[in-house]
Amino acid sequence: ITIIDPPYRLAWRMANPSIWLSPVRYQILTDAGNGCTRYQTWETFTGILAPVIRWTVLSSVQRGFDDMAEALKIRAESLT
Repeated sequence: ITIIDPPYRLAWRMANPSIWLSPVRYQILTDAGNGCTRYQTWETFTGILAPVIRWTVLSSVQRGFDDMAEALKIRAESLT
């Protein structure tokens, strides 16, 4: 875990980042006003293999983020 700022920010990376690949995933919550919360998540890829990762799996990573955000929205709205 690289950032812990409860309940607003969290980031983590691979257990053993290297010059080959070192991804970091971020999740951020911010007050959007009117009782709403904005959720943002993204992942950075650095290292020699980063371009290959971006080229081969970026769309799958994005779909996973979109699915996770939608599930979180549905869950959060079911609690209100």
